[in-house]
Amino acid sequence: MNKKGKAWSLARHRKDCHQGLTEIRKGLYCGSEMNILSAMKTGRKLDVLVPLNSLEGSIWDYGFRGEIMYYPIRDYGALPNQVLNELVTLIIDRIHLGKTVGVFCLGGHGRIGYVIAAVLGKMGITDPIAFLRGNYCRKAVESNEQVEQIAFFLDKPELTKMYCEMASYSLSLNMLGHYGNFSIPLHRSEVQLKCCNCQFQHKNHCYLLGASVQDDEKACFDFLEKE
Repeated sequence: MNKKGKAWSLARHRKDCHQGLTEIRKGLYCGSEMNILSAMKTGRKLDVLVPLNSLEGSIWDYGFRGEIMYYPIRDYGALPNQVLNELVTLIIDRIHLGKTVGVFCLGGHGRIGYVIAAVLGKMGITDPIAFLRGNYCRKAVESNEQVEQIAFFLDKPELTKMYCEMASYSLSLNMLGHYGNFSIPLHRSEVQLKCCNCQFQHKNHCYLLGASVQDDEKACFDFLEKE
């Protein structure tokens, strides 16, 4: 198997960093879109769905008959503060009514981490980012923009100092055209990891992103160490 095929084979067999749909607080569930669909296939009942990326009409084929609150967020992005406040209020209100709420995005990391952190902060969690990364997924909340808005929304400026990183990724032009410039707060132990050390990088090309990279670029969250 060539290096490209090996990299994608390894990617397919990596375990998810979060294992299925997670009840992070009583009545509040979070996960990826696939986690939500898989849970409903096995009979998990949810009263309210909050998709942050998109939702196909096939959701009804899974037996869902509840409420859908659709608040789309661009990848790595955040909502206007007023809209975030509206969404957080709706989620907390539904939980207080005894309903089960499932919040999800495509991968279950950045957008969901951002919204759930805002909810947890309003519910009294002092450091909702640390809480999420410790109890749900270490990748929760992916961008400086998300961290900064959580800090502003909760009036906790210390979160910005704790979780924002100054260095940004210099992705290839086609990736920048899709995502724009952004910075991802890495865990302190991961800051020194480089693309040159990653299984997915070969001759300055990342087979995972399908993009050109430089050897000295900081590794992303999908870093897989070379054997």
